[in-house]
Amino acid sequence: MKRFALMALMPMALLMLWQGNLACAQDVEDCHLQGHILDKKDGAPVGGAIISMGSKMSVSFDDGYYNMTLPPGIYGVNITSPRYNTYTGVVNLTGNMTLDFELEKRPAESSCQTTGLVMVAPLFAAGLGAAVDGNRRRRTAGRPKV
Repeated sequence: MKRFALMALMPMALLMLWQGNLACAQDVEDCHLQGHILDKKDGAPVGGAIISMGSKMSVSFDDGYYNMTLPPGIYGVNITSPRYNTYTGVVNLTGNMTLDFELEKRPAESSCQTTGLVMVAPLFAAGLGAAVDGNRRRRTAGRPKV
């Protein structure tokens, strides 16, 4: 019987502890995170990079500087920029911090792949579709009518 009473009180005790922790978390001030997004090879600033942590997002300025305000905690970091590989990592935000991130440039893409895709539309627009329709008309024109 004592065991049953203890098990019945356990969820209530856990709920009270959880609510207590939630109240403490609300009292903690947000942390200010700032830093620079840089090119890993030459240290040049990467402007326009998108930094996302949790549900918050920021964009780096032309000089690579970014800033965010978040509650303390552990966050997954995702940084994207068109000419660079995506950076993923983890940050334990415990207070106001300055963190710089380095991104690696993507290898140059072959122009052959892009050229082939781009050329399809201009050829079609230049009359390729009309030539196909013209061939159909010529084939049907030589057939005997039934």
